[in-house]
Amino acid sequence: MSNSTILHIMEDDKFIEPFIRFVEDHHKPQVHHFIISGKNPHSTLRARKNLTTIHGMQQTLRLLFSIASKGLIANKIILHGLHNKRLILLISLMPWLLKRSYWFIWGADLYAFQTKDHTWRNKVDDFLRRCTIPKIGHLVSYLPGDIALARQHYQAKGIYHECLLYPSNICNAYELPKKEDLNTHILIGNSATTSNNHLEIFEKIKTLRQNNLILHCPLSYGNQHYALHIAEQGRKHFGDNFNALLSFMDFNSYLKLLGSIDVAIFAHARQQAMGNIINLIGAGKTVFLRENTSSWAFLNQMGFYIKTFEAFNFEKITQAQAEHNQQLAVNIFSSKNLSLQLSQLFDR
Repeated sequence: MSNSTILHIMEDDKFIEPFIRFVEDHHKPQVHHFIISGKNPHSTLRARKNLTTIHGMQQTLRLLFSIASKGLIANKIILHGLHNKRLILLISLMPWLLKRSYWFIWGADLYAFQTKDHTWRNKVDDFLRRCTIPKIGHLVSYLPGDIALARQHYQAKGIYHECLLYPSNICNAYELPKKEDLNTHILIGNSATTSNNHLEIFEKIKTLRQNNLILHCPLSYGNQHYALHIAEQGRKHFGDNFNALLSFMDFNSYLKLLGSIDVAIFAHARQQAMGNIINLIGAGKTVFLRENTSSWAFLNQMGFYIKTFEAFNFEKITQAQAEHNQQLAVNIFSSKNLSLQLSQLFDR
């Protein structure tokens, strides 16, 4: 750690291993140290000399010690999401680290105040967020609407840095397999979380009474009890035309799924699923989003053709619009842009 100047604090998630590899491939890995807490059963994380993993018994104390000791000698501290209540508590106890901290805003961490579960734990968490976030020196996102919300709701005062954050937000130009049938294939949501509003989407689809539909619903990521409930409801309403994706898919299988999709529906009331949305747009697919989200505002402002969930129908964008979206996505959500933006953060 003696040569490390940038400390990353993160939970083990599907975004993390690809991010670390991207840093290793495009930047100076010797100046980075990664503290990873929690244990993901689907983890692809591999061991490294500059990586500390923390899970199991006494996790909070070990995390506190690691952040305190390594944070003291780090020039920059990057907080990858603030959704972990334990992390919020710990950094609130070390305010001297916050001025040189960079909050990589994920989405769920920003919208935590919307929770309907007003337990005393959540009230304490919200209090700590309101005390801590205004002291964080830097805010990192590519969605200006999320920065505005952080300033409005949490009185965040940090400097805004535009950044795509993770390789999952890179749009790769690739040839998709061609569709093999004449059905309309619909992607519903991105995960097994209530914020996807699956049941509302089901009702919209039922009301329109369209034939020849195949519904694909990713449910492998999130709350598995909720996943089973949505799978049951989907089969109840749409029978064999409902495909509940309960298992994780490898990349090639996911590409094949993208190739079959005609329409993707995301009824989230907040910013979520942007990696999925970016790649679907880049594949020329028709995407429906709620108009009052920062995701829709950003994509609309950038010139993408996006349809609104409020006016949902099965009408697809034109071929010319699809090609426009594809070219724009490849230009904006590129590996080159991500590398440049991270360099500006790491080297400034």
